[in-house]
Amino acid sequence: MGRSASGQSALVSRLKATNAADLGTVTYVRGATMVVLTNKVWSGNTMFAMNLHSGARVEWGEIDFFVLASDIGTGEPDIGGRFTLTGGTFTGTFEIMTPETDEPPFRFSDQTRTTWRIHCKKVTL
Repeated sequence: MGRSASGQSALVSRLKATNAADLGTVTYVRGATMVVLTNKVWSGNTMFAMNLHSGARVEWGEIDFFVLASDIGTGEPDIGGRFTLTGGTFTGTFEIMTPETDEPPFRFSDQTRTTWRIHCKKVTL
C-alpha cells in the first residue's frame, strides 16, 4: 500500500470513528438489494454558489453521504437509491438525486477511488 492509500485509509477510519455514530442506523436500498451501513457512513453537505442578476446566492444540498465503495457492493450507486436513517441526528429517507447545478449525483471523493460522495435529498420524514 502506497503512502496516499495508507493516508486515505487512516482518514476514512478517523471519519467513521468520529462521525458515523451520529447517523444512527443506516440502510441503503438499491433495487432489490438492501445493505446495512450502520457505522460505515458519514455525512457532509455540498455548497453550491450561483451568480444571479443582482448578486450571489449560496445554496446547500440536503445531505451528502460518504461511504466506501466496498461497503455498498459492486458498481456505482443508483440514482433513486435510498438511504434510510433512524435513531441519529438525522432521520428519514434520503434519495440519490442530481443537484440542480448538474453536478453528478455521486462521484469518488478521493484519489484512490475507494470512497463515494453521494448527493441526496430528503424524501420522507
